[in-house]
Amino acid sequence: MAGLNYLGIGNNDSLLIPEYVCDAVIQPLNDMSINIIYYKLDSNLNPRLANLNKIDISNSKAILMINYFGLKIKSEKYIQFAKKNNLFIIEDNAHSFFLPKENELGQMGHISITSPRKLLDLLYGAVLKINYKSGKKIQNFNASTVDIKFKKSMLFNIKNKIKFHLMKRKEYENPNAFEEERVEYKNLDKRTIEYIENFDWKSMMNKRLTNYSQWESFLSKKGIEPFFNDYKFNTIPLYFVGRCKTKEDLKKWLDWGWKRNIDVVTWPILPKSLRNDIELINLWSSIICFPIDIETSKIRKITSNINE
Repeated sequence: MAGLNYLGIGNNDSLLIPEYVCDAVIQPLNDMSINIIYYKLDSNLNPRLANLNKIDISNSKAILMINYFGLKIKSEKYIQFAKKNNLFIIEDNAHSFFLPKENELGQMGHISITSPRKLLDLLYGAVLKINYKSGKKIQNFNASTVDIKFKKSMLFNIKNKIKFHLMKRKEYENPNAFEEERVEYKNLDKRTIEYIENFDWKSMMNKRLTNYSQWESFLSKKGIEPFFNDYKFNTIPLYFVGRCKTKEDLKKWLDWGWKRNIDVVTWPILPKSLRNDIELINLWSSIICFPIDIETSKIRKITSNINE
């Protein structure tokens, strides 16, 4: 919300949003009475320019560009389209973190957003990066409560581990099985900010990229192609992302992960209004995510087993 206000986007303005998007992105837009115009993507999550060029964007102020799963999207089409139509670019880098000396993530949009809570042991935590001077002040929210935050985070993880062993597998293959929880708008507390700023992001990057390569080597032999073939090594991906050939393959690998206590999942929780789009659901069903935040030794042990 703060970033949209900074760009002067508000009530009854329109925003171009890719159809392959998490429902959590839609909540603040609805709260601000912003009109959402969805645009289509191809099978590699790149924008279909033919579709974009047919959309009435006369009331549009910006286009959302997502670095899916923390990997740099091909931004040239977005930049050209935005310049041609005088649009702001909002760069969604929520699946990674800004490493300005390492890559371009967070530097391509007029504003960029990252969500370190997705990578760290935090319930909340997002960072807004301003790459454009509008002359406006950044909107502030009430600070969150640090003691509750960290205690909740620890308790949340403990409960999740218990549930993992006691409950049946969630229907990750069903796009209607989950709903996003409502997000609270708060500033980060001092302790959380210090934790994020002092975290060893390079070590995390090295670990995740090592694990990414481990999954890629193993799964490519099992018929799961990497969704991204040209990812750069100087990035912090959220998952290893594979491409399933059929919905049956998707279910098989979700079951495979559950039996081995590996959190294999689908992403995202799509907006309700898009869940009947057959073409979009087919794309959604082809994408499967393997964890790269676990110990490398665990992945090596599983992937080296000849019977796997």
